Amino acid sequence: MIRFETTNGVLQDKEVQQIVTALKQGAVIAFPTETVYGIGCLVDQSPAIDKIYAIKDRKSSKPLSLHISSRDIVQKYIKRVPTYFGAFVAAFWPGPVTAILYDEQKQTAGFRYPDCPVALQLIEACGGKIFATSANVSGARSPISANDVINSFGSVIDILVDGGTTRFKTDSTVVILSDDGGDIVRRGANAEGVQDFFNALHTPQKDTRPMKHILFVCTGNTCRSPMGEGWLRWYLKSIGKDHLFQVESCGVYACDGMTASSGSLNKMKQEGIDIAAHRSQSVSRSMIERADVIFCMSFVHKKEILNFAPKAEDKIVVLNVDDPIGFGGDVYQNCFNNIVTGIKEHLDIILKMAQ
Repeated sequence: MIRFETTNGVLQDKEVQQIVTALKQGAVIAFPTETVYGIGCLVDQSPAIDKIYAIKDRKSSKPLSLHISSRDIVQKYIKRVPTYFGAFVAAFWPGPVTAILYDEQKQTAGFRYPDCPVALQLIEACGGKIFATSANVSGARSPISANDVINSFGSVIDILVDGGTTRFKTDSTVVILSDDGGDIVRRGANAEGVQDFFNALHTPQKDTRPMKHILFVCTGNTCRSPMGEGWLRWYLKSIGKDHLFQVESCGVYACDGMTASSGSLNKMKQEGIDIAAHRSQSVSRSMIERADVIFCMSFVHKKEILNFAPKAEDKIVVLNVDDPIGFGGDVYQNCFNNIVTGIKEHLDIILKMAQ
């Protein structure tokens, strides 16, 4: 067994390279997380996976969790997540909560996004994902230190990363997330916070507050404004506040009924947001008058809006985003990033309007 000591909570780059090389050759590693120590291997190393089951005396019917360094990894395995998944991730990841989700074949898969620098350092170096489970014999107490791992397994482990005593000193909370809501399968770290989240999710909310209107404006309503509308709709839904807002978009020189541009459709699809149903529409005085906030992509659009309604100036925000039409993916990526950054700068004001 090779043992590595962390320095200031992380490993040296050359140590990480040495570990990754060994893992690619089928090694099994024990490493710290914020909850307990885990035992893991690369996802494509079947002999190493078999070794983990053998030394833990774990039933083969109990799958290993996929430990990840980004929520984006989930979407490569689970094509359709529950509507509240974005809010769940925002509340608990990275953190001491393991989420079980259903794939298209109704099979379950567990995901753990740890809040531990050395764990994330190792996972990221392995391509963003590794299979792992707690580093103990099944049924025994989970280890919270490197010495606990040695007491359980001796030198059977190929690599041991010693990061000291874990922060929470208890297992992660395991939850199952379905379209009907979430439930706790195993209580562990932050279980009370998770339970509060699920209680709020299961409690019907009656809200009589009038909806606030957010309007995005660009030129043809096929590129920038649909991306802004699509992202804000997605965000509000992910935090459970979509019922408080009406979000729409238009163009100052739009032809009604056109779909979003291919560049916008592709970029939003990469973000997990579907705007295929979008159809362009021309700006109207009624849209301007009912809007509480108007996001204009440029000062040209602001000028056109004020031509319709001179009194609307106080509710106009200019994002100053260039038109990406006719350019490639990088331009659309920058356009999307600038739109989202601009929206986020005003999110607090938007959300306070609905309080």
